[in-house]
Amino acid sequence: MKIFPQENTYYRLRNGKPYLIGSKCRYCDYVAFPRKVVCPACVTKGSMEEVELSQRGKIDTFSVLHIGAPGFAVPYIVAYVVLPEGPRIFSMVSGCEPSEKSLEIGAEVELIVDKLRDDEQDNEVMGYKFRPVGAESG
Repeated sequence: MKIFPQENTYYRLRNGKPYLIGSKCRYCDYVAFPRKVVCPACVTKGSMEEVELSQRGKIDTFSVLHIGAPGFAVPYIVAYVVLPEGPRIFSMVSGCEPSEKSLEIGAEVELIVDKLRDDEQDNEVMGYKFRPVGAESG
């Protein structure tokens, strides 16, 4: 069984393609992820409106983890991905070997929904990740 705990909270699917849900301040145009009620930039309460964020971004920095969180198979890559709208997203990266030489700062990546880990009942816990453009899930 596949479990999608973050769907409709952090991302949604349209025609099988995921997109992240952020918010944009109607006063100062600051874009945030995840959604916010109070703008982190101008601190205006109730100014944030839901927006669909880009499905592609660029690697800002990344690390290969050899000791991971409980339930996550190591090694795996985590990265900060910068989207064109401005948010810097922390995410797992798949579609490439988990090594320092398999990814580059500035590499273009695309949003996917993929297996994050197995839960205690061996269900696949699904969520958003990024992968290098042109790579396959995995």
